[in-house]
Amino acid sequence: MRRSLVALLAAASLAVAFVAPASGGTAVMVGGVPLVGPMGVVWCTDATPFFPGQVDNGTQAGPGTVSMAGGDFAVSAAVTLRGAAPYHAYYVRLIQGGSVPTDCWTLDGVIVTDAWGNGITSVREARRPGTVAITVIVDSDACLCSLPIYRAKSRLVLGPGAVGLGPDAVRRAPAGVSSLR
Repeated sequence: MRRSLVALLAAASLAVAFVAPASGGTAVMVGGVPLVGPMGVVWCTDATPFFPGQVDNGTQAGPGTVSMAGGDFAVSAAVTLRGAAPYHAYYVRLIQGGSVPTDCWTLDGVIVTDAWGNGITSVREARRPGTVAITVIVDSDACLCSLPIYRAKSRLVLGPGAVGLGPDAVRRAPAGVSSLR
């Protein structure tokens, strides 16, 4: 147990190092955003929840957290699962809202959990023109066909000189910076 905990912590530290985008100009990062579900789908157009206010889309805690980062040229995320189904593949999508709506269907990474249902991965891609926010979806069948589907509780809002977390986030952005939504 102790050995797997140490390995998970080491992997989490490594993933946080990879999540920061290598870009010039404005960059922002947020960590510890919880996954929620079990029907955590989002609008591809702006990365907001698809069924706002419904019990099954965002009020039930999911099995992990997300760290997200965005800059002028790249966006990235690190997903950590804890206590999910053991020896199971989970598919990760880094959604860039406001850019190409088909981004919701792009698989960006896979997490295969260990015997305790723990796993971690990081994903990174070029920031697409028109991206206003990013979020993450994690599902268990690679096609968004069956539950559970988890999403980051908040999206990371990006823009020229405006980046931050939404209103359901615990952290608040500094003055003059937009918030996470």
